Amino acid sequence: MNSHKAIRRLIEQHFSGRIQPEAAHEMNEHCASCVPCREYYERHLLLSELDPTVLGEQARIGRALGLHETPHHFRTSGVLLAVAAAALLVLWPNYRPHTQPAEFAARGSLKQEAPKLEVYRVDASGKSNLAADVIQSTDELAFAYTNPGGYPYLMIFGVDEHGHICWYHPAWTDPAGDPQAIAVGASPSIRELTEAISQPLDGHELRIVALFSRNALHVRAVEQAVESARQNQRSLVDGFEHGDAFVLERAFQVNR
Repeated sequence: MNSHKAIRRLIEQHFSGRIQPEAAHEMNEHCASCVPCREYYERHLLLSELDPTVLGEQARIGRALGLHETPHHFRTSGVLLAVAAAALLVLWPNYRPHTQPAEFAARGSLKQEAPKLEVYRVDASGKSNLAADVIQSTDELAFAYTNPGGYPYLMIFGVDEHGHICWYHPAWTDPAGDPQAIAVGASPSIRELTEAISQPLDGHELRIVALFSRNALHVRAVEQAVESARQNQRSLVDGFEHGDAFVLERAFQVNR
């Protein structure tokens, strides 16, 4: 379907909020290498920013991923039942998210443009929004990231005030296993991990940590580094070789 005319119809559907996730992926893959279609997208993007009646960018992205229109297409899982997302939807290469409700604190080298992480919460009704400072213990969480520095691996986990760790990516389905970080692509654009995951949160505080790395780290080694950093009141990044890891951290209050 990669004709210019067909892709431009998909662009129009994207900006009207009618595009399906598979079609959004096809659109973005095509636009990444097609200058005329990319320019067509950019013209629509400029018009959308000037027209307050046009669907906002967060709503467009959410609908393209199924977050708003078909939230139950996500798989829900617990700490021993989570299944890692097998696919990434590559969103528009020049897209930059607007200001988050609260910023992640970065830990690591700032020689290159830093990665970013966005957190979406999906409530019991299936409604999704960018997470603010407060989440519900029953919420599912979904994530989006940028990776301009080209880190090949990513891990996302939560740590509560008791030191308990819950894994979002990679999934840890077998207590006897030791899964490694998920592979991610280099991109200055926002990319979505297409799974909303619930965890059995038992604390009132949750620190979400995104660990971008040059090496394929494993969950057991990371948990040891987290515990060591907690006991010694050090930053998590101190547990990894300098320059090989970039850590983003953000604290949430958990309502029960």
